[in-house]
Amino acid sequence: MSDSCEVAIIGAGLSGLTAAYQLRDLDVVVLEADDQIGGRSQRTELAGWPTTTGGEGWYDPNPQSPESRLLDEVGVKTVPVPGSAMLHTAGGRTVTLSTPEQLAQDLGLSEQACPDFLHTFQRVADICEALANPPVDDLIRKLLSVTGAEWLGPVHDEVLSYYRRLVSTEIGISLDVDSAFSMLTGMPAFGGASDVWGGFLVPEGGAPMIGRAMAERLQRPPVTGALVTSVAQNGSRVTITYRHEGQHKTLDAEHVVMATPHPVTGQIVRGLPSAKLAAMDSVRVLPIVEVLLLLADGGPAPWDDLSALWTIDKSFSVCVHSKTDLVNRVGDGGAEKHSVIKMLAVGPSAAPLADRTDERVADTFIDDFIDMFPEARDKVRAHSIKRWTHGVPLPTLGFDQHVAEMVKPLGNIHFAGDWCGFVDTANPGGAGLDGDWGGYTVTAALNAVVRAGLRAASEIRDRVS
Repeated sequence: MSDSCEVAIIGAGLSGLTAAYQLRDLDVVVLEADDQIGGRSQRTELAGWPTTTGGEGWYDPNPQSPESRLLDEVGVKTVPVPGSAMLHTAGGRTVTLSTPEQLAQDLGLSEQACPDFLHTFQRVADICEALANPPVDDLIRKLLSVTGAEWLGPVHDEVLSYYRRLVSTEIGISLDVDSAFSMLTGMPAFGGASDVWGGFLVPEGGAPMIGRAMAERLQRPPVTGALVTSVAQNGSRVTITYRHEGQHKTLDAEHVVMATPHPVTGQIVRGLPSAKLAAMDSVRVLPIVEVLLLLADGGPAPWDDLSALWTIDKSFSVCVHSKTDLVNRVGDGGAEKHSVIKMLAVGPSAAPLADRTDERVADTFIDDFIDMFPEARDKVRAHSIKRWTHGVPLPTLGFDQHVAEMVKPLGNIHFAGDWCGFVDTANPGGAGLDGDWGGYTVTAALNAVVRAGLRAASEIRDRVS
């Protein structure tokens, strides 16, 4: 590889690869520290069965959205997310997220608590609908200016307790400290969004297929195993230093896209101003621990209709029945029926696991899954575990005041990734201001990473033109 290029992309997750794909007519070099591309969505195998680790790639199927148009352009097929969204209650019951009346009954709420629950459920549904129809800047700013408890207002203790346990377990926040916007990012577990759960789409083969499709169209394949240690503006160009195959190397680029988690970006990029660092600090990062299970079902199983299951008082926050490769179908020759279950601990659920061995974590997760589904006993054929220190980004109170600075280029260095994923494609320099907030989430969703990559590429395209 030559030691110079027009554009260097640091990070081969979906955001970085989206930027690289948009600039593929230029001389682009993609550097990735991991041994494969995809970021937090990668291909893997369990006992020979193909599946994905990390994000599945669920997204809102608006055909006019940037992510929908991108998937169509690169030829990635999508299918509706199969199955139902469910909740495993503290009482040990598994209930389907459905109508507010049925959910209140399934949760065992008292007659006195039900009116508050039904009212809150409807408020959530109304907010979700409003957030899906931009412009929503004023609404976002309002939700970022109040805590979750303030947004809920006075409600029955049973309802407040329900919300407190869910937001702590699922998305690692406190109702009394974190914003109402942060609370609303985990809405499927609260009802409201459960009314539209069946409308999401997922790429066939999972989110990693998107990155692979884009990478195949680049002039140069991404360089994996390349650990970038420094990115610095050097006159009119940018100097990148990295380690690859045991050697220290230098790359000179006209433009750079930093598509790494913002704590990594803060360590790598030299000379970041205090305003940029403050903007980065307005996004909190939650760790993730994932355990994948391969289950040899041998016939109908109680998790067959499961799409996602949120849990309370378990070692993991949520489990997903991963059907990206349809491994739950009977193969040719009468092969045994299999299912892949993905269990995730996020934030406060993941933190206590940091000093535990992989096998101990896997055993704990498996025991809890069997506790919920005794039918899984003796059916686990294989498992794997993966940890992300820089997992889900979560906006803090006042995040909206930092968005413009967060995405503002530093010289010829541009910023992408899900942590700055609010994007207005008609006004890339004003991402999140008077425009489309990328599907109302800054979490590891497909819309956030794609739109951040599109914005960074647009910034460079304007300068090159």
